[in-house]
Amino acid sequence: MLPTPSASANFGEVSSLREVFAEAKKLRQARHPAHVLVVEDDALTRRIVTGNLKTDYAMITACDASSAVAEYLMYAPDAVFLDIGLPDVDGFCVLEHIISFDPDAFVVMFSSHNDPQTIHKALAAGAKGFIAKPFKSETLRNYIQGSAIHYHKSFI
Repeated sequence: MLPTPSASANFGEVSSLREVFAEAKKLRQARHPAHVLVVEDDALTRRIVTGNLKTDYAMITACDASSAVAEYLMYAPDAVFLDIGLPDVDGFCVLEHIISFDPDAFVVMFSSHNDPQTIHKALAAGAKGFIAKPFKSETLRNYIQGSAIHYHKSFI
């Protein structure tokens, strides 16, 4: 179970996590290719997304909330595609954790539940976008390019 950000001492020592993340974040500007974290519990969807992007980007994957937060803190990815429906905790909780460590995080939520309330909730929580499932790989790539503009770097 992923704790709330206010109780993140249960997830690990906060100061140690912040130090690890600070080091990873320093690398974000200089690294090439861009690092993309895909958080999706469905193995087929995860393979499709990573398969479409792996030739151009360094792919990191997670299938649950705890792994997603750990991978984010370790790699400080340039872009995150975060499923809302995860098996342990919903994607909104993951988004909250990521934003608590990195207010500038470039997170795009995706879900088959694409009603206006869900989209609004994702954007209000700090997501930079929302993708309805099923989606096209061009849509994912457009968001990654948006993260390049967000972080003022080139992924060419």
